[in-house]
Amino acid sequence: MNVGVIISYTAGANVSMVRAFASIAVFIMWLKMFYWLRIFEPTASFIRMISEILSDSITFMVMLALCIIMFANPVEVLNENRDRYDEDDSLFSNSFGYPLNGIVN
Repeated sequence: MNVGVIISYTAGANVSMVRAFASIAVFIMWLKMFYWLRIFEPTASFIRMISEILSDSITFMVMLALCIIMFANPVEVLNENRDRYDEDDSLFSNSFGYPLNGIVN
């Protein structure tokens, strides 16, 4: 992945695309560093614990993602029904949902 970033940078590719690939490459390198920490005795048990916790919580994370999507879908449907150029037409009330208006708009 790092070689691909270097080649695309020297070939004159779009800078924002190169930075996106570079950020993915850096993240993967950090994950690999945690993988290599299993070699040392003091950190091996912690890395094993983290990997077991993540593997056991996959079902919960899938259910959480489904619940978030379940509530986001009606909001998106409601958002399609309003006039985007009207300042007074807000999806949420100004008192409680004011921060949400900035996200949805």
